[in-house]
Amino acid sequence: MNSESDFRYTPFYCEENVWHLCLEPRLDGMRKVVVFISNAQRNCLLWHQKAADKPDAPVFWDYHAILLCQEGGWDVWDLDTVLGCPISAGDYIARTFDPPSAIFGQSLRFRVVPCEEYVQTFCSDRSHMRSTNGWSAPPPPWPPITPRKGRRLKEFLDMNSDRPGEVLTLREFRDRYS
Repeated sequence: MNSESDFRYTPFYCEENVWHLCLEPRLDGMRKVVVFISNAQRNCLLWHQKAADKPDAPVFWDYHAILLCQEGGWDVWDLDTVLGCPISAGDYIARTFDPPSAIFGQSLRFRVVPCEEYVQTFCSDRSHMRSTNGWSAPPPPWPPITPRKGRRLKEFLDMNSDRPGEVLTLREFRDRYS
């Protein structure tokens, strides 16, 4: 089991944490996909997250990003979970989106993007984390991610668009990766 201290990690910057996980040499040779979790309301209920106020409380994220790696079965790499990393996709899905969140689970969408495409196209100026009052969370110590041809965060979060990748419901996501 790994901890976030083993990897580039900054709380509240899951999309950048995942971008760096995609490049992690220890994960070379595995099939990898990036998954954005969101919905039209930008109100996603996830359990077992470090940002929870107390251990048995859920977190409401506007979105979340994780990495799935396949070496045999699928494993989830979520540096924000308290469930362990990596964790089998089946266990992660069952516990992170468990029955108390069923009403929210119906509206959740999962954008699955091949890791290589994500690494080549994702860019962020971190403007979504700034307001007139400053940073909503301190930024990572590394420079912003800016590849030559960039796809902004909002494109990955637009669950009404069929690109990039593929958008799945919770049931479709569970059926494919559990």
